[in-house]
Amino acid sequence: AKNTAVGIARTNALSFGEDSAGVFPRVSRFNHSCRPNVASSWQADDGEQVLRASADIEAGTELCISYMSHVQICAPCFDRKKSILKTSGFECRCDVCALQGVARQHSDMRRQILARLNGLVQKAADLEELGGARVIEDAFKLLSEEFGGAPPAKALLCFSGFWLAVASGLPDEAERFGSLAARNAEIAEGPDSWRAQSLRELVATARQRCLQALEEQAGDGADADVESGDEQGQEEDKKSFAKSPFPSSAGFADEELSIFSDL
Repeated sequence: AKNTAVGIARTNALSFGEDSAGVFPRVSRFNHSCRPNVASSWQADDGEQVLRASADIEAGTELCISYMSHVQICAPCFDRKKSILKTSGFECRCDVCALQGVARQHSDMRRQILARLNGLVQKAADLEELGGARVIEDAFKLLSEEFGGAPPAKALLCFSGFWLAVASGLPDEAERFGSLAARNAEIAEGPDSWRAQSLRELVATARQRCLQALEEQAGDGADADVESGDEQGQEEDKKSFAKSPFPSSAGFADEELSIFSDL
């Protein structure tokens, strides 16, 4: 079948900005891996799509991005191969999908655990309901073990940890997770990216936000029927960060707004 312009765009485009995607002469030629070693990000000020290492890379190793979101990529091998065949038209033969026997079982198990932890984080109202900071820490460790880095996913994971700690009124934990989120955003997109800068600014407000949360829990906050300006600001902070997930999948795909969204 003859390739069409729309088909080429759907299988090669990378997202940039909000609700935008483009085909780039070099970056769009990067192959897919279910364990990507580079992350792509749109640098609006420079008008460039930039790739940064997301794991230690040995000389001579092929540089690969992911065509799937981190929600999709945390599926077992069979489901990943089925998904990539449907959306991109090829059978994935990356190093992870080539695993056999016990090695594949262990990889699938780690990814399924990550998917389950992701669900727990999304449903929890605060750290106590989640089961403590250990759940975030376990997911963080698994990302390192299974993906060799995954700084975009770690940034979003710790960003969620920040807000859960704020909801629990735990400033030390909020600052810790916020700082980890900022650090991983810097690795994924560079220290001058808007996400990294926004996260560093957010960390500076951790104690104030925790105090506000404790006051509200004690009944000392604003009238429950009137949303305070601080509350509105907090919601805007969350929305603005989640509005444009870290781009790692092809453009024109459905966005999954979760901590393991394309990052």
